[in-house]
Amino acid sequence: MSSPTQRFHHDTTTVTFHGAYAGAQGVPQITHGHNKDHRPDLKQLVFGLTATADGAVPVWHDVHSGNRTDDTVHRGTVDALRAIVGCTEFIYVADCKLCTQDNLRHIAAYDGQFVTVMPRTWKEDQQFRAQLRAQGIRWHPILRVPNRRRKDGPPDIFASCAGTYTTAGGYRIIWVRSSQKAAEDAQARERRLAQAQAALRELSDKLPRRRDRTRRGIQHAAAGILRDTDTRLFLQVTIKSNVEHRRHYLQRGRPTTETPVQVERRTTYTLDVHRDGQALAGERRTDGVFPLVTNLATASKREVLSIYKFQPYVEKRFSLLKTDLEIAPVYLKKPRRAAGLLHAYFIALVVASLIEREVRNGMRRRNLKTLALLPEHRPTPTPTCPRILEAFRDVRWYEVDLKGEVTAFPIELSQLQTHAPRAAGRAPRGLPIGLQGPRENRETPPRDLRNVGKRGPYTDSCDAGGAAPTSIGMAGGRCPAGARAGRFPPF
Repeated sequence: MSSPTQRFHHDTTTVTFHGAYAGAQGVPQITHGHNKDHRPDLKQLVFGLTATADGAVPVWHDVHSGNRTDDTVHRGTVDALRAIVGCTEFIYVADCKLCTQDNLRHIAAYDGQFVTVMPRTWKEDQQFRAQLRAQGIRWHPILRVPNRRRKDGPPDIFASCAGTYTTAGGYRIIWVRSSQKAAEDAQARERRLAQAQAALRELSDKLPRRRDRTRRGIQHAAAGILRDTDTRLFLQVTIKSNVEHRRHYLQRGRPTTETPVQVERRTTYTLDVHRDGQALAGERRTDGVFPLVTNLATASKREVLSIYKFQPYVEKRFSLLKTDLEIAPVYLKKPRRAAGLLHAYFIALVVASLIEREVRNGMRRRNLKTLALLPEHRPTPTPTCPRILEAFRDVRWYEVDLKGEVTAFPIELSQLQTHAPRAAGRAPRGLPIGLQGPRENRETPPRDLRNVGKRGPYTDSCDAGGAAPTSIGMAGGRCPAGARAGRFPPF
């Protein structure tokens, strides 16, 4: 799989809009939908992105109405990729919304290949997890990935089970268990259990003061807590009743054996909550387990897993789109113009991805492990486009126009500013003299540029009187009248 067009990864995100957009007509329509920015109160557009497996460079995008569901966009995307690539035999990778019978059949009908995740709603998933809860299964390691979040943390070990599993449509199922995901699932379940038990204790304390103190009302309240925390299978809640009798004498004075008495009967309830150990033990066997669905018949389980593990890089493109590129907020009234703006952002995303890809590939060719692009000059093995361009924010050049003769003052790049473009195999050509690396690597400047000023740091500009700080490095610390300063624009 050496060709970058043999595998594509697709995902969608939402672009949120502030405004009514009441008269929006046509497609795409800015409207309400499932908002991935956790703002269901705002309207949105759905932005679909397809990237290659070679550097996660975007090659296709589309803008859909805000209420468009993800499972309906894949067939159109696959057809567009077929037209771009000029063939049908490529691997298409997407999340569980791709896993519908119509989508998989559409890809396989033209000898296409796919890798996706099976949803929890499929019968095959429910049957396998029921088997795990009942008796468990033996897992065999297939991939070991170092912990990237914590250097001293445990590695993420991926394992798979023996046996042949297929869907009802005949596609291959690969069951995978991730040790890191298993730990995250256990922690998430423990948080839900603690939340449910705290809510049930609060409910038990308030039972004497509740307006609805009947057994049925208490059952309904407890069931709502278990449903909201998704702990119905793991917590057993018993409602215990206690009958209290209170005697009321109907006559004043000291009561005697003949004094009439009215007995009041009052029933109070308490909650007894405890965890179901057997159910929890069975659920632990399913922690970290997820099924991959593919029609790659000859690929090993490790290869299929490695293909799918590239999918989060598309999410990183969305992160770049919403942070450094600042795709939102959008101050446009017409939906068609808003969609056009998203198309322009796609071009910016392609350029940023290509810069990042070129630098990282150049680092591998030159055996450079890191570049000091992070704040405080900390090294990073994976430079991103914003950090690469940020390294050149202090680069400035000067031109002096004296009687029609333009003189450029040379400056030198820092070691980092020299290594970054050279890592990508690109010498910084086309820049003013002095921006092409150290002197020993530069050609001799033209005659009119020799002995003009001294190399050194420069300020942003010169004042109207021609005075400039001595830190500019020019002879006498003066900037001749008519000098123009420039700098590279920030990212």
